[in-house]
Amino acid sequence: MTKLRTIVDRHATAFGGNAGLAHAIGMTNSGLLRGLKAGRLSVESLIRLAFVTKENADEVLRLGGRSDMADLLRALFGPSQAPTGLNPSVVEDRWRELERTVARVKMELLAQLVAPPPHRMTHAPREAEPKTAARGARR
Repeated sequence: MTKLRTIVDRHATAFGGNAGLAHAIGMTNSGLLRGLKAGRLSVESLIRLAFVTKENADEVLRLGGRSDMADLLRALFGPSQAPTGLNPSVVEDRWRELERTVARVKMELLAQLVAPPPHRMTHAPREAEPKTAARGARR
């Protein structure tokens, strides 16, 4: 069950922890942990685990000690088409790309925040007053 535990640990954070993952597959947290420790989960729980984690159902059943059921499902439906996992190099590349995008967006937002506001005219410009010969002279 060690490899099955690895699958559970890898996906638990996406469900808010082991309890969330257990709930997603229709189990209690203690039931999931007991099953992992004993080395035996029900076929239904293993299939649900494969479904919610998008892991290969054939692999999950075999890791859960249910090779007989994996063989039966394969005979009935053919090999599982579910992905066997993510390629770590692809994940790393996409993570770096995401970090670069986030940094660029942060810089653009910061530039907008510190840039002086554009000058806006709130009223029409005043016309120049005609010059008089004697300012302040009385008539």
